[in-house]
Amino acid sequence: MNVKDHIQALVDEDLLRTEKIGTGNWYWIFGSDTRIQRSQTKNQLVTKVLVLQSRLDTFRDELFSARQSQIGCPEEEQAERTHHEDAIAATKREILELKTELGSLEMADPAAVQARREEMGRWKDEAEIWTENCYVLEGWMRERFSLGREEAGELLRGCYGAEWGEEEGGLVDLV
Repeated sequence: MNVKDHIQALVDEDLLRTEKIGTGNWYWIFGSDTRIQRSQTKNQLVTKVLVLQSRLDTFRDELFSARQSQIGCPEEEQAERTHHEDAIAATKREILELKTELGSLEMADPAAVQARREEMGRWKDEAEIWTENCYVLEGWMRERFSLGREEAGELLRGCYGAEWGEEEGGLVDLV
């Protein structure tokens, strides 16, 4: 942004005064103008705050009176409200029971059972692929770092943690 653009932006925002005298433009500002403008902005904001504060007080009064009328409502309205709340709770329990029953029915659906079997088969195939990848990496590591069986076993035990089987000397079957 060059100086001309900056000055034009200040003029557009009424922060700078301008006057064309002859062939040149003269720019100036009075310190009191800035003070007056800030004072006016402050007064406008204070007015807005007061208006909003009065609206807030009105809403609080309305809320308080609504709560008081609810507390002081006749017993039959209170009983009706309790009845409706009980009905809502019973409906929620019924919905939960129906969802449980639906879940158990989905477990018995032959198509869903078949889909789960296929999904488990895919997972098993993927697990076998990754296990094979682990064994390939172990072999490469033994060859690359010239590790003996015991040294490699200690390193792999640290890597695999609970999935390492001492008896197998490798990964534990997760079946």
